[in-house]
Amino acid sequence: MARPLATDDMSVRLKYIVAEMNAVGFESGLSVFREELRHAVKVGDDGKPKQFRKEHTRHVMQNGEFVQFLQESLSHPFVKSGTTGRNSILSNNQVIDLLIDIVAEEFEAEISTLCELLQKSADSYTHEDLTDFSWDRLKKEVFGAKARKLLNLLLRLCKCEGLTPADFDLDDLDMDDDGDDEEEDDDGEGDDTGPDKPEKEKKPKRKRNKSLIVLFALAVLCFGRNAKASLVAAQLGYFFSACCVKKRCMSTMNQLGICVSYQTTLRMAKAVARDLKHTTIRRAHSDSEQTVAGYDNLVKEMKVSNQTWYKGGHLALETQGYVFFPKTTLLDPPYLVESDIDRSGAKRLKTRELIPDIEIFMDEAIVKVYRLVFRLFPGAMKKVMAGIPETDRPVEAAVAPIPLVKTDIYPLPTLPLNEGRLEDTIKIVDYIHQFLDLKPEEVTAKKKILPMRGDLLTVGVLNKALFQRSDCVDYSASYGYIETSAGLFHAGMKMMEYMLENYYGHGKEPGSIARFVRMNGEKNVRKEMLAREFRHCDAFMENLVDSHILSALMAITGTASPEAFGKWLADTAATKNPESSETLFQVIRTLVLAIFNPIPIQESRLNLKTGKPHVPGIDFQGDTRNVPFENSVLLIRDGVMYREFWDGLRAGDPGRVEKNLQYWTVIFQATRHTGYAKELIHVRACMLHIWNERARAMWMQSTLINLFGNPSGWQTDDEVNEDIIKERKAAMTYSAGNTDEYGRDIMVRQCMTRRHMRKHMYVETGAVDYGEEHTKSSTRSQVFNMAKELTASKVHTHDVQQHGARLKCEGKDESLLDMARDCWTEGVRVLFTGDPVRKYKKGAREAWGDSTHYRVDEDDNGDINMGE
Repeated sequence: MARPLATDDMSVRLKYIVAEMNAVGFESGLSVFREELRHAVKVGDDGKPKQFRKEHTRHVMQNGEFVQFLQESLSHPFVKSGTTGRNSILSNNQVIDLLIDIVAEEFEAEISTLCELLQKSADSYTHEDLTDFSWDRLKKEVFGAKARKLLNLLLRLCKCEGLTPADFDLDDLDMDDDGDDEEEDDDGEGDDTGPDKPEKEKKPKRKRNKSLIVLFALAVLCFGRNAKASLVAAQLGYFFSACCVKKRCMSTMNQLGICVSYQTTLRMAKAVARDLKHTTIRRAHSDSEQTVAGYDNLVKEMKVSNQTWYKGGHLALETQGYVFFPKTTLLDPPYLVESDIDRSGAKRLKTRELIPDIEIFMDEAIVKVYRLVFRLFPGAMKKVMAGIPETDRPVEAAVAPIPLVKTDIYPLPTLPLNEGRLEDTIKIVDYIHQFLDLKPEEVTAKKKILPMRGDLLTVGVLNKALFQRSDCVDYSASYGYIETSAGLFHAGMKMMEYMLENYYGHGKEPGSIARFVRMNGEKNVRKEMLAREFRHCDAFMENLVDSHILSALMAITGTASPEAFGKWLADTAATKNPESSETLFQVIRTLVLAIFNPIPIQESRLNLKTGKPHVPGIDFQGDTRNVPFENSVLLIRDGVMYREFWDGLRAGDPGRVEKNLQYWTVIFQATRHTGYAKELIHVRACMLHIWNERARAMWMQSTLINLFGNPSGWQTDDEVNEDIIKERKAAMTYSAGNTDEYGRDIMVRQCMTRRHMRKHMYVETGAVDYGEEHTKSSTRSQVFNMAKELTASKVHTHDVQQHGARLKCEGKDESLLDMARDCWTEGVRVLFTGDPVRKYKKGAREAWGDSTHYRVDEDDNGDINMGE
């Protein structure tokens, strides 16, 4: 038979090939390949195997056409029908073993290459290696030309339905599968139902990152071959340590090859601490950025295993410091200097500068009420606002927002000193200079200013300590370059404490806090708030203020229930009147005008001729008052301004916060919180007279910090210090020494690095991050229920002219109702006496020659009750 051409018919060519193979003793093409594999390894005269034609055999094995042909052969009807089998095609197990030897040799070479790529010494780690580690970057390096053959095998094991090695891509690994992928089912929206409740938005299902699984499998193989290949294992080991995983758990993970040993993580921790120490000192000495330091007390109850009469727990009073370098707009130089601060400007402060026009806060209040209505009735409000563009809807006006930039925090070693003592405070300041390797002479030579932050207690004691050193001959020894300012987080806590004290009552007044605390079974809302109860009290107060606002809106519109008010909104929108939205805003403006008009309450409470309070039962005016309505108006006003304080803070706009503090400057003058009354006067004096434009910009751009570059992640400087303390306490163990260098220095310096590493690992792996705080649930039903109770009690609908005054309790109890104080009016009156400004000027740093400022009684130590 003549040799056919390549262009001839396929049947002719196959017939010729089969005849040729039969002529030389082969049955088929598979038998030819089988014999080729058998002769790939031949035993020589010395008894050792000699390999030849290996390159040709490897080429045949790696050729995708052979693999495709083999797949087609196995799917042939003869094979499926049982006429032949897999063993007959692959001949025998010797052929399979030979294939495994050839492939394993290639895999071994690739594993050796990967071991070099994944190798990293535990002593060489820096904090950037942990917080900036990228799994995607590592996947690109590993899945490139480093281990393509081994990767194809793992990819086929993960998913090989109808795919060939040439078809594999990393995107194929993240497709849907039939596994139980992780998703977050509970979004904390509660179980409220109703026609106007917004539809629950389904969150995207979180797919398993199979490419990451394959990468981890490769890393385990490398770690099993060579323990030094610990790049991935070290990352996981430090992550487990940051999550406070126990030693035995980490030891078990290490035995399984998942992470490095506990001892290796200690070496990594020491290396990271050294890197953070050098970075802190280097940046503190830099002339291109501002250094800001702060500290706070670290109170930890140290327990013992057996509580006996002679052996019990004790409180450890220590001090935790930190330093950060804010991103500012200051130029030439980019840090504060002595000429930016004129402390003699405190003498120019006038009383009238402390009393703003209360009407300047009305625009923010209108926005707060509008957003509340939109949140409670989203369906009806969408119809009401359908004809108004988004740009024309009410929003808070930005005053001085900060650019969204991540700020690095560097904790300092924990000091066994009590910040409440003057002698310890001086030592704390000295230690901070030592930790930063700063000498006072060097600071004063450059005329630098070192801002120091803390809560009011910290700043108050620090000012007293600086006052004691103010008579030093040398300016550097007096620490005159230190500029103190109190943090705003504790000021917000003090606002909450004031509102609880003023509006708590005894439960007799229908709109009081005590009544709804009992009605809702709240156990953590009390008049004497503890620090750990602040978040709970804040959430409850928000709901209570919302219910008062809703009840007042219902009274203005003449509706008897929240559902009826929602129907009123829907009916207003159904009229298709272009002015339907204006009807709503007219109602909102009516409410806002009522709460920000102090004259009606002053006229009902005070005798305008004598200026003294009316006495019920003695003068006629005192018998025509409506105490529940007055209390509600005051509560709404303070609640709206309290919410604006936190909204401005969380929005990263210190300009809004500074404007809001003008309101609380007046309020605190009429409270027992004299410490914050003085501090807020000082803030106002600094903004108007003491600080120049550069210093004001520095305060604006450093009082709020964003740790993760998250738009909703703004915090105050003293709140960040509380987070450092929280991380420090979480890392404490009773088995490990907390008083040695490792506990006070190494672990403390990297506590924020551990937090960043956890967050970074969640994001990189696509894991569900449930957050570090509790999930906020929907409170719509609670607000509705409290609003119904307020309406039923006629808090906003009682007609004094028709039904008489409302001064006493209803029923047999004829005791007087609890009357909340109008602290705005009282605060204005206190300021106009001139005493607050005179006391402030007397105690200002410019007048530190007179020490009597620190001898007056202060019943406010600036800190919340820290009971555990």
